[in-house]
Amino acid sequence: MGYQIGAEKIDHPPGAGKSPDALYEEVQRLMETNEKREAIGGLRMLLAVYPDYALAHNDLGVLYYNEGEKDRALEHYEEAARIEPENATYQKNLADFYCVEIGDLEGALKIYLKVLEANPTDLETLVTIGDVCVSLGKNEDAKIFYNRVLELEPWNMDAQGKLDAIERGLKTDFGSQRTEGGRQRTAFGSQMSEVRGRTSEIGDPWGRKAGAQFAEEAYSHVQDLVNKGQQAEAIRELEKMVERYPDYALAHNDLGVLCYGAGDKKGALTHYEKAARLEPENATFQKNLADFYCLEMGEVEQGLKIYLRILEDNPTDIETLLILGDICVSLEKNEDARVFYDRVLDLEPWNMEALRKIETVSSGNRF
Repeated sequence: MGYQIGAEKIDHPPGAGKSPDALYEEVQRLMETNEKREAIGGLRMLLAVYPDYALAHNDLGVLYYNEGEKDRALEHYEEAARIEPENATYQKNLADFYCVEIGDLEGALKIYLKVLEANPTDLETLVTIGDVCVSLGKNEDAKIFYNRVLELEPWNMDAQGKLDAIERGLKTDFGSQRTEGGRQRTAFGSQMSEVRGRTSEIGDPWGRKAGAQFAEEAYSHVQDLVNKGQQAEAIRELEKMVERYPDYALAHNDLGVLCYGAGDKKGALTHYEKAARLEPENATFQKNLADFYCLEMGEVEQGLKIYLRILEDNPTDIETLLILGDICVSLEKNEDARVFYDRVLDLEPWNMEALRKIETVSSGNRF
């Protein structure tokens, strides 16, 4: 019996007799040493023996895409999605390809909606569907999805900003924020392009402290103001709150976000630092401060120290690993950058953002 690999046919593929997982582990080792062409060959051989191994199809699609072989990438993205229709990653990779490379927004939308049907609280997919609706001129539909994001995460500034843009009738092109391929939606280094302005749920930051009920009620009112686009009023309310409750870290963090948005960078720094000092274990507060140090003050080394502390607490934080890699690149420490990007690929072998960055670093190109 022969085995088909693309247009080639081989009679006795290497690896016959090994389990697909064992063969895949061999390919992973090739990926870890950045031997991409060898990894492609390994995946092709794996599929010659186990043609329905969806993970191999997906990763082969990623690798082919990085090599510029987009027709082959599409073939394997489609196979992975067909074999495991319940796998959200495979479906998203295919939908992304339809959007970015083929321009088939309607086809992509159908896939994203199926992903959302299986997981109605998938924030990434909700935002993406909203973006696609905007690109198709379906602003009212887009508002439904952005509003759903805000129901799940009232502090989500990305969804709020996009919703505000629609409400104000601004011309938008959210689809242009998506870049080439796979799971990569942002260009290299874009995590460092703007202060994120993360805000977070009130949770129970006051715990058993006196005044908790009043603080929470006041904060709820602030959230309403932000959701209505009344930023100046929200700033005034938060200023009153931190004056009355100076140790309320969440209010300081969100006041920093709003001050930054209003152009008051000195005020933003003051409140970011206060929030980070009050709750040193809160990754959101620490990241906001580190972002500000890196982007607004040029204090890259200071930001790096904070990110490393965050990573120490959560070694699998993909966002922080990528940012640390980006910082190392900006400091011309490419070998250190590779360590962080490689770690991302250990955790997410399909992460095209990390794949592209490590490829650029390895080639010695400047960004």
